[in-house]
Amino acid sequence: MSERKYKRMGICPPISEAPPTAKDLSLDSELRRTLNSLGIFESAPQRQSRDEVLATLRDRVRKWSVRLAVERRLPPAPSPADADSTAAAAAAAPTEEEAGMLASHGAYAAALLTFGSFHLQVHSPDADIDLLCVAPRHVQRADLLDRANKWGLQAQLEADPNVTEILAIPEAYTPVVKFKVGKISIDMLFASLPRYATLPIAPSHANTPTPPAAVE
Repeated sequence: MSERKYKRMGICPPISEAPPTAKDLSLDSELRRTLNSLGIFESAPQRQSRDEVLATLRDRVRKWSVRLAVERRLPPAPSPADADSTAAAAAAAPTEEEAGMLASHGAYAAALLTFGSFHLQVHSPDADIDLLCVAPRHVQRADLLDRANKWGLQAQLEADPNVTEILAIPEAYTPVVKFKVGKISIDMLFASLPRYATLPIAPSHANTPTPPAAVE
C-alpha cells in the first residue's frame, strides 16, 4: 500500500502522522469532560456576549474608516453587495448619514481580525480578546489615537459609557489600544497597508473563530 503524501508546513517533520487511536479519542473526551467540570470553558451566554461585543466593534471600525475616506474626498467605491448585507446583519442600524457614506464609500472599510487564544478557541472565560485592525492606506496610526476629532476611534471609545479602562500606547512599534467593553477586555493592534487603497478582502469576510464542539 502506497503512503499518502502530505504537504508539510515548516522545516521540521511531525512526530507522527498516524491518526488517533480509539484510546486517544477516549482520553481526549475524558480530558474535555474534566476541563468542563472545572469551568475552563466559557458558557453559551458568555460566548454570545463576546460575539456581540465583536460585532459592535467591527461595525464601529467599519463606519470610522469609511467616514475618513469621505472626509479625505476619496473617489466613490461602493462595497460588494454581499459584504453590505453580511455587515448589516450583525450591526446596529446606521443613521441616514452613515448609510449614505457606506453606500458610496463602503469599499474603504477597515477589517477587525481576531488572533491569539480567542481565535484558537483555547481561551478561558476571563481571557481578553486580541484584535488586529487592518486598514487601507488612507487610515493612519494617528487616526486611531485621534481624540480631538469626535469621530476619531479613540474619541468614540471614550464617549461610549460601556467602554472603560482605555489605555492607548502610541509609542509602541505597533500601536495598541487596551480597553474593556463591559467585563470583556480587549487588546486592539493597528496596521495600515500602504499598498492598498482598499483591502484585498471584504471586511465582512474577516476571520471569525468557530466555537468548539459541545462537551457531553
